[in-house]
Amino acid sequence: PRGTPNPSERRQSCGGKLAGAALKVEQMKKEREERRRKAEEAKAKRAEEAKDAEGRGGIESVDFLRKIEEYRRENGVAAQWAGGDLWESASPLTRILVCVRKRPMLRHELLRHDFDVVSVDTNHGGLVVHEPKTRVDLVKEVSNHKFSFDAVFNEADGNSGIYASTLRPLLNHVFSGGLATVFAFGQTGSGKTCTMAGHGNASATDGNAVGLYALAARDIMAKAAQHDLLVGVSFFEVYRGHVLDLLDGHKRLEVLEDGKGKVQVVGLHESYIHNADGLMRLVHLAEEGRATGATSANEQSSRSHAILQVRGRQARARLTK
Repeated sequence: PRGTPNPSERRQSCGGKLAGAALKVEQMKKEREERRRKAEEAKAKRAEEAKDAEGRGGIESVDFLRKIEEYRRENGVAAQWAGGDLWESASPLTRILVCVRKRPMLRHELLRHDFDVVSVDTNHGGLVVHEPKTRVDLVKEVSNHKFSFDAVFNEADGNSGIYASTLRPLLNHVFSGGLATVFAFGQTGSGKTCTMAGHGNASATDGNAVGLYALAARDIMAKAAQHDLLVGVSFFEVYRGHVLDLLDGHKRLEVLEDGKGKVQVVGLHESYIHNADGLMRLVHLAEEGRATGATSANEQSSRSHAILQVRGRQARARLTK
């Protein structure tokens, strides 16, 4: 009949269809193998994450840890503080700087399998607190709460770098007749004592063996000698509504306002020192007398607010008294 292909044409057509089918089957096979490979990789990664999570919060924390790591990969992690005078870079009208220090995980937190939920911005100008949540449908998610500060130091930053950027620049202001206050604030176990007094382990390499007290004492005494000043030190604590002198047998003090409207701690003992070691001896003496108690974070924790006061006075005025 007209239009009917001959046998050779039919064989050629069938052969073409078979070849196309074979290619399609081969392609499907490759795609299936690729899916299997990805599934195996995902399974292996999941197992690795589960193993890691067992040591950091438990197996139920896998999804939380993954989301936190994803945030850090996308936004970066702060390197060690590069240094620099924070007061110099601030506005000339700035009178207060608020800085935050992220501490490392404590030993009992690691034993409890807690995990790190704080990320420092790469520019050290803020931090993010990752809040793990489980929704009512049991889906795990992490809410990222961002906070901005004048500077944020991470767990790799030592006391000397923090001192050079925050406290040392204030000494020029003080020895020009000004006043300056350094206020360490934080809950129990947040690292106040480590920052201000250091942990004292000279063999440690974390840069926290010496605290801000000792670092400041060296510079204060050096500048006092240059300006021919006597340095007086007072140390008192506020405990349960009372003000107590830590350098005078816990004598109770009165806080009153003078005729110029300035608050004065009446009867506060002041000791004069001649070198940095003398200042630190008084600091240690006062610290030993502070009210302490056991907390969930520390076996022996300070239970009061302590104020170290350092004054520079003209040597001539002191000698004529």
